[in-house]
Amino acid sequence: MKKTVTLLLGILVSIAAINLSAQELPKTGAALTVSTKSIEMKTGQSAQVELVRLRSKSYQKAAFGVIRINSPEGIKVEFSQDAANVDLFLITVSTSETLAYGKYTITVQGEGKNASKVKATMFSVLVGDGENLAQVR
Repeated sequence: MKKTVTLLLGILVSIAAINLSAQELPKTGAALTVSTKSIEMKTGQSAQVELVRLRSKSYQKAAFGVIRINSPEGIKVEFSQDAANVDLFLITVSTSETLAYGKYTITVQGEGKNASKVKATMFSVLVGDGENLAQVR
């Protein structure tokens, strides 16, 4: 029984190490990454994107300010921070009914304490319907 538990713990630690190394840690400070670089939506819809703040080894215990999101007019962006993990955020993107079809860029960056040490990220919102969406791509 003890050998089985030890073996399972070893496997879990190996899997966690592989997943962590798959996400490239910054050399210094922190970097923001999103679960997808592009989302497709129709006007009036909402979608969610996961945001992770990856910390370098030297910034594991550093305090960071909040996240600032820049979005074009007609796109509403809200975010919430995970209660259990201060480096995990959920971004909700909503488009207005009157938003013109097109490709829009959302920029996510640090704000406040140590903001200059946080590498920003961005993702695209492709807004269209059927044939129009194919033209936007």
